[in-house]
Amino acid sequence: RCSVEGCKKQVQTRRLCKAHGGGVRCRGPDCQKLAQSRGFCVAHGGGRRCAVDACPKLAQYSGVCLSHGGGRRCCVPECTKFVQIRGYCKLH
Repeated sequence: RCSVEGCKKQVQTRRLCKAHGGGVRCRGPDCQKLAQSRGFCVAHGGGRRCAVDACPKLAQYSGVCLSHGGGRRCCVPECTKFVQIRGYCKLH
């Protein structure tokens, strides 16, 4: 657990959770965001990109962005919205 008194979040680095300064920070100039991959935040080129050529968007569940069919749909029959949490969209 995080070493900050009263915090029950999971430790990332330096015995701290992400909220209290734990986790790997972006290597971008003057950036304090958390790194996603390759040492950079999404704004500085970190994160997985869509597999479709020339698409700059972030990849979702299946390696492509939402526009190209990535992501999972809500598990409620006939709902076409994307999953937000535990298999359901925000509406459900």
